[in-house]
Amino acid sequence: MLNVIFGFWQFFLVWAIGFYLERKLRPSVPYGYRLVLAFGLGEMAISYFLFLLGLVGGLRFGILIPLAFFGTIMLFPSLFREGVRAWRDAVPHMKRAPATSLCIAILLLIYFLGTCAPEREVDALWYHLATPLYYITHGGFIQLVPFNLPSHYPMNVHLHYTLSLLIGNDTTVKVFICCHFFPILILLWSAVKRYGSKEWGLLAVAIYLSCLYFRLPFMANEQGGVFFYTFLSTVLLWYALEKGSAGLFVLASLFCGMAMGTKFNALVFCYAAQVLLLLLYFFWWKRTFIYGFRKLVIHSGISWAMMSPWMIKSFLFTRNPLYPLLGEFFWTKPEFAPAMQSNAASHGINLLQAQSVGDFIHQVLKNGGLLLYSADLIFFLGFISLLVLLCLQVKKWAMPTTSCAISYLLFTQLWGFDTERLFAVTYGVITTGIVLAMSWIGSRIHYKNVLYGLILFSLFGTFIQQKYHYLCSPNIRWFGGVYLTETARQQWLSERGIFSMDLFRMRDWIREHAPDEDELYGYQTGYLFYLHRKYIVSDYRFGEQMNGWLEHGPSYAAEQLKKHNVKWFLYAYKPPLTDSMEENENWKEFRERFLEEAHREGNVTLYRFQSGKDERTGIATGFLTPLQG
Repeated sequence: MLNVIFGFWQFFLVWAIGFYLERKLRPSVPYGYRLVLAFGLGEMAISYFLFLLGLVGGLRFGILIPLAFFGTIMLFPSLFREGVRAWRDAVPHMKRAPATSLCIAILLLIYFLGTCAPEREVDALWYHLATPLYYITHGGFIQLVPFNLPSHYPMNVHLHYTLSLLIGNDTTVKVFICCHFFPILILLWSAVKRYGSKEWGLLAVAIYLSCLYFRLPFMANEQGGVFFYTFLSTVLLWYALEKGSAGLFVLASLFCGMAMGTKFNALVFCYAAQVLLLLLYFFWWKRTFIYGFRKLVIHSGISWAMMSPWMIKSFLFTRNPLYPLLGEFFWTKPEFAPAMQSNAASHGINLLQAQSVGDFIHQVLKNGGLLLYSADLIFFLGFISLLVLLCLQVKKWAMPTTSCAISYLLFTQLWGFDTERLFAVTYGVITTGIVLAMSWIGSRIHYKNVLYGLILFSLFGTFIQQKYHYLCSPNIRWFGGVYLTETARQQWLSERGIFSMDLFRMRDWIREHAPDEDELYGYQTGYLFYLHRKYIVSDYRFGEQMNGWLEHGPSYAAEQLKKHNVKWFLYAYKPPLTDSMEENENWKEFRERFLEEAHREGNVTLYRFQSGKDERTGIATGFLTPLQG
């Protein structure tokens, strides 16, 4: 339970710091915008502070925890005052729409229960959690994570997970990122209230929470962060252009850069979408070419400056500032090229990936078909609502309508599979468009409540039906259960094949006998996040490095492990990946020459890695301390 509390504490600490910064800026925006702006400022400031700490090895318990407690003591009183005021403002609106409020409460409860199940998603164990864990277990530095392609992604929000993992575990991370629903929903309600009517604001909140691309059990990824900053930046840009506010324009650009530095799909649906909006606004609507060009330069300069720390990091390690993207334009170090090519086969931009005009058109039609056949009704409703808004041409709705149209236009340019998941970052903009169109229709028919209820319960019912079907999968089987004790977590993970009991027992032995500072290499073990210690494994983009090393001979494999300062070698027996007898013989020779068994649990064996044996005596060399146990 403490890990859940720590997640809430971390989230509200970020908001408290944001209120301090917001009071210094005093932006002239509606109250709902101000609440959300405060959180964005707090998280953005902490992200770049953590990045600076990571450059000097400051991502450590002895540094982050005292700073967090000091911030709590200094800033929580102001957060409490703001929280009480926000709650008092929200209650009357919830009382006026009890059915909608009940649906919202049920959906939020489902999501927060989902944070109380151990992390099972491969991507989270692969890099969302593993990369911050690597930083804090390897000296507190932001550094190269061996053989882990996504560790080169921008990670503004992931840096917050270093504090989460220092004070708690994956549950703490999940609670922290799940809490991003609060500022997103406040902003959505405020935007709908400003452009339409406050009576439709709660419907917008319910629609947003009914989106199917929010994982259950809740996933420890950066999704909540990139969704939040994409929508916040876009809404602030609307407001800045409508009011002619230079200060808000700068803030919108800063948050656009924050989104870009959180996940790559923000390059398309935040940065590129906003550039297109600015081009239309200044060059088409206002015809102010020189002024518009200056604004474009300012926006792009600020956004890319915010992204630049991660680009510099990527360039230093791979020579590609946007690795693993745009290999067509940037030279990449040879050792990183195969993983980049593997990634490019899955995702990309249609204009760059299509081999012919036919391929380009095929992908556009494929993406368009997803709008009609996707189980997520929001994509289809958003498209229909866009057509309604384009026909209406309401001047007050010009910004939301244009952004919605740009989002669907850019969606056609996604290439590969799983494009809907990448498009989901536009949920905020699309939901705003849906509610504005429905509010116009509702104001002109006698059965407005029928339309309201039809939309609400169709989406809510679809969400429940689709999620139930998904959660019945044999490797998930989660129906709202809470697993917070260590025993319950281990059993849940083991039953679903995520982390076996053999590995958990091995973890206990390692904690007792292997020094924390020793490096461990996992071979055929899967991702080892739940070891909660220093380790290296290969991801599927790079391929199992050990197999490749063994092809060059046992001595070569030993030399590579030595380069990575490996002291322990964890091996899980599985059927051979290939029929190559040469590879099997190389593994046997490697094991005999360079490994000494330390402990075994079922099919999992821990070896002490040594650089070699004395040829005269046959005695193993390279041990720093005697084996214990």
